[in-house]
Amino acid sequence: MSAQRLSWRDPSGFVFRDGQRILRAVVGDSIPTATNLLNADWFQSHIQAGRIPASRWVEYVSAASADGANVRWIEHECLSFPAYPHEISALQLYDAAKLTLALALDALDHDWVLKDASAWNVLFDHGRPVFCDLLSFEPFTPCATWMAYAQFQRCFTIPLLLYKVAHIAPRTWFLLDRECLSPEAARGLLPARAAWTQPGLEAVTLPALLSKRGQRQREASGPRVPAAANAGHAKYVLRATLRRLAGHVDALTPATPKSPWVEYPSSRQHYDSEDLRQKATFVLDALADRAIRSVLDLGCNTGEYSALAADLGKCVVAVDSDDASIQRLYERQRGTSTDISPMVLNIARPPPALGWMNAETASFMERATARFDCVMAFGLIHHLAITERAPLALIVELLQRLTTGSLIVEWVEREDPRFKQLAGPNWLPYQSLTRQSFELLLSECFTLQSSLTLPCGTRTLYRWKLKLIPAA
Repeated sequence: MSAQRLSWRDPSGFVFRDGQRILRAVVGDSIPTATNLLNADWFQSHIQAGRIPASRWVEYVSAASADGANVRWIEHECLSFPAYPHEISALQLYDAAKLTLALALDALDHDWVLKDASAWNVLFDHGRPVFCDLLSFEPFTPCATWMAYAQFQRCFTIPLLLYKVAHIAPRTWFLLDRECLSPEAARGLLPARAAWTQPGLEAVTLPALLSKRGQRQREASGPRVPAAANAGHAKYVLRATLRRLAGHVDALTPATPKSPWVEYPSSRQHYDSEDLRQKATFVLDALADRAIRSVLDLGCNTGEYSALAADLGKCVVAVDSDDASIQRLYERQRGTSTDISPMVLNIARPPPALGWMNAETASFMERATARFDCVMAFGLIHHLAITERAPLALIVELLQRLTTGSLIVEWVEREDPRFKQLAGPNWLPYQSLTRQSFELLLSECFTLQSSLTLPCGTRTLYRWKLKLIPAA
C-alpha cells in the first residue's frame, strides 16, 4: 500500500497512512504545543485508559508528505478495525458524545481546550470509543465561548435528538454530510413539543430562528473576535457550558428500539433446543482452530455467535443491517472486556469511500477484503439471494474476498419455514437455489473441512478452508 494522506483540514498538521502505520505530521509552531500535550500527565492517563491511541515522536521521511514544510512526526497506535460515525448505532454515538465532553472537561481542568468536536474524531475499536485527533487540543486562552459548541450540536445533540423523537438512525446523516445536520435542516423534522423544549430549543430552534438575523449582522460588521475574559470567569462559563451539554446528551440516552430481528433469538420457532445445541457445538469446534485470530460475523443479529468467538479469544467484527440488533449487542458488551466491534451496515450495500475525492475514509470492502482469518455467515445466504436477488456465484465471491482462511457458513433449504416466509409468493422461482449448487460453487475456491445437517433437516452447517492460489 502506498503512502496516503488521510486528512488536511487542520493547519496544525495532517494524518498519513503508510502501510499499517498511522502517522501525524505536526507543522511548525504547533510542534512545541504537541510536545507539551504528549508530556502532560493528564493526557497520558487517557492514553493508558485506552481513550486516546498511544502516540510517540518518530523519525519519518516521505517525499510526498510534508510539502516542504517544517514538520515532525507522531506515530499513533493503529486501530484494529475502526468503525466510523456512518457505521455505528445511536448508543455508540451517545458514548462518543460523552467521551468528547469528558475529555473537554478534563482538558479545561488542566489549562487546555478542545477546539473542535467532530464525530469523526471518535472511532470505535474493539467495541470502545477512541478519541483520535491529538491536534484538537490546544492551550487554554481566556475566552468564555467554546469554539466547538456549534459543531458538537450538529454532530451529536441534533442526530441523537432526531433519533429519540423521529427514530432516524444517526448514521444516515453522516453518509450525507461530514458535519451531520444543521439546525436549519433539523427544524422541519422536529415535532413542536421537541422543538420548544430542551435540548431541541437550544440545539435547533433558537439557532434556526436566529440564523438569518445573525447572517445579516455578520455581513454588516464583518468577523468578530471573541473578547478576552478573566481566566477564572472564562473557565467557569466554559465548564458550565460543557456540563449543560452533558445533561442534554444524557436526556437523549438512546433506548434500543423494537424490531423483528432484535427479538429473533427468543422467537425463532424453526430451531428447537437440539438444533441450537448442535449448532453451537459445531461453531465452537470450527473456531477452535488456532490459526483463527480475527473473525468477521456477517448478519450477526444480536451477536450470539460473535460472543462464542470472543469467548475463545478471537477478535471479532460483528456486522448487521438492523440498527436495533447492533445496539442491543453493543449495549450488552459495553463496559466489558469482550473483544467485539459492532457495526451497522448492510453487506449487500456496504458503506462507500467518503471524503475529499473519496480518499479520507476507505470503503468497508477496501478495509475488509482479505482482512479476516475467518468469516461466519449464519442464516444470511438465503437473505442475500432473495432480498437482493444476488446470484450464488456473487455471494461466494464476496465470502472468498473477505476471508484469508476459514469460512463457517449455514445453508437454508427452500423447504425451511423462514425461507418460505422471506420468499413469499416468489418461493417457486428459487428452484435453482440448491445445496448441491452452493457446495459446487464453494468447492471451486474452498476445501470442505466438515459439515452438519441439523435435526430440523432444512439447515446445514459447513466449515470450509480457502484454497491456496499458486504463485504465478
